[in-house]
Amino acid sequence: MAVHSAEFGGAQVVALGQARALRLDHDLVIAVGPGPLHAAFAEIATAVVRRPAYLPIWGASRGRWGLQIARSIPDAMRFAGTVWRRRIDVVVVNSTVLVSPVVGARLAGVPVIVHAQEAPKSAAAIRLFRVHGQLANTVVAISPWVARAFEGARASVLLNPVGIEMPRDPGPRDVCADDPLRLVMVGTVDRKKRAHVAIAAVAALGRRGLEAELTIHGREVDPAYAAELRNQARDLDVARKVVFAGPTSEVAARLLTSDALLLPGGEVTPLVLMEAMARRTPVVAARMGSIPDVVTDGESGLLVAPEDPHSLAAAVARLRREAGLAQRLAEEGRRRVEEDYDETRAHRRLSAEIRRLTTRHRAGRGVARRRLGASWRRLRAAVLRWRLRASPVRVAGALVYHQTFRTPAEGEQVVPGITAAVLELHLRHLRRSYELVPASQLHRAMLARRRGRPIPIAITFDDDLASHLEVAAPLLQRLGCPAAFFLTGAGLDGPHSFWWQRLQAAADRGLDPRPALRKAGLRAGADQPLAGLAVDVERSPAAVRAAVAEELSRLLGGDPPAYGLTRSKIRPLTQAGFEIGFHTRDHRPLPELADDELARALHDGRAALEAATGRPLSTIAYPHGRADERVAAAARAAGYTDGFGAPGGAITARSNRLLLGRIELLLEDPSSFELAMASELWADR
Repeated sequence: MAVHSAEFGGAQVVALGQARALRLDHDLVIAVGPGPLHAAFAEIATAVVRRPAYLPIWGASRGRWGLQIARSIPDAMRFAGTVWRRRIDVVVVNSTVLVSPVVGARLAGVPVIVHAQEAPKSAAAIRLFRVHGQLANTVVAISPWVARAFEGARASVLLNPVGIEMPRDPGPRDVCADDPLRLVMVGTVDRKKRAHVAIAAVAALGRRGLEAELTIHGREVDPAYAAELRNQARDLDVARKVVFAGPTSEVAARLLTSDALLLPGGEVTPLVLMEAMARRTPVVAARMGSIPDVVTDGESGLLVAPEDPHSLAAAVARLRREAGLAQRLAEEGRRRVEEDYDETRAHRRLSAEIRRLTTRHRAGRGVARRRLGASWRRLRAAVLRWRLRASPVRVAGALVYHQTFRTPAEGEQVVPGITAAVLELHLRHLRRSYELVPASQLHRAMLARRRGRPIPIAITFDDDLASHLEVAAPLLQRLGCPAAFFLTGAGLDGPHSFWWQRLQAAADRGLDPRPALRKAGLRAGADQPLAGLAVDVERSPAAVRAAVAEELSRLLGGDPPAYGLTRSKIRPLTQAGFEIGFHTRDHRPLPELADDELARALHDGRAALEAATGRPLSTIAYPHGRADERVAAAARAAGYTDGFGAPGGAITARSNRLLLGRIELLLEDPSSFELAMASELWADR
């Protein structure tokens, strides 16, 4: 999956939702750049690679276009190499501004799906649409308006409107009943959103004898325009009625406390439109772009002419003065989103298209490659390893495992595990082909490696699992492999499990966890797989996750004994010479925590675990593999020397020692594991 940006935005949020759905059935390699959403993408991905160059659609000079095209040519070659090395089956591109992944996919001979989410209005956008219509196998159009721009294209056009994760129905609300009317706009503050029309409408409402307050939530990406808006509010004498509230992460709360959402501009389908309708907040929007595809005037919202503040004010006045209108629009808006814009429908259509393309592609894949099979993979892996070994490049890898089973697990698994037999194959290959070192020495070993020496690898295990002591440790000892176990210490005094472990335990016992999840406030659909339920819980606020853990504990009647290592069980691990690292006692996603909470999370339980092991804990594995520069700085301040689990694959000389990536490869086929391991190191060298 190629994503054009990791900044907050509608297309990026849609791509993140798609990635979360696709990972249930696919291994994802995501090409995405730095930004606030990078950690969320990295948490989903099997691996994260560099974002390709993108082509600007709006307001770019010919010089900038030329520069970006020049960057796209080598990017396409690099992307083709990534597709080949990582054995990608299909490429999904989230925006038409990305051309190099499409060209790279075609060079590598794999099908490619492009999402068209931009407005086909500028000359640049129309040119890009033509390119994608010729190169892509499938173009996913998010609205009929966008789909019409691909008429006559070689690519198949799949009409697949974007959607949202359906929130809980808040029920009928008493909106537009009192003065002042609470109006809200949500989105980046730029000229395309036309907030000046909304401000003029507030003044027009005052002249109609209606009091209204407008709150504008969003990042001011165009400071000059934001200054114009403030001057406009002052000149119209509504400065006290217009609040520039800045960005917000509480969109749902803002919509639920507002009488109406205003959308005076929008060229494609703003997700906030669906968010408001799903929460029974009436919408008043401009009749432009894809908005009429979502809002039916007079039924699920009110549509007005663009750039007409008087029409906008008149529509808002109708909400206040026509009895029952706001409630009828809110009711129909909720129904419309439930029926047509639940994101799960869009995800199913995308998954079906991926299956169609990959089935057809596999039927005609390289005959020679199929015949060679395991021999070809082993040969390719050996070539990559020897090229790495013969070079002076500084690269290393840290592998991460969780549960280890004596025999193959039955049923669905929330956290994928590995059998002892497969783990032994992995360890024998690693011992034979690489230099195995303790996790605390990995970075140092990487820097000290000389040309011709094997690449250093560290083996790590996460969570307090009985299988560490009963299955993994004896195997590691027998093969003479060093390893590090990152523990929480939450079960030093008795069994302790986290919500996902309780969810797994319920499934293993044949208990249906869905009623417990519903009591905690989740939808928990009857057709959702176990992994899908886990994704919903993981995406929920901390309070919901805590409620889920509590409800599942009631269902199970306590913590399962397979989870949590007591002091007496940890001691044999240290006595066998294995390293013990910290995994934080509460296993909360650290980037979500405030500074004081983060400092406590890195400290609480550490001393108790050190006392149990008899050794200081200098290494840490971040819960859920989530960390950023702020977390790394806090870990350094807390005295940790190495931090594992950050987004990314292999470790290089450029890696922050407190943000070291890890690789999870649970492949059962030995040759596939060998090639994947070598490819990870080669790709990030």
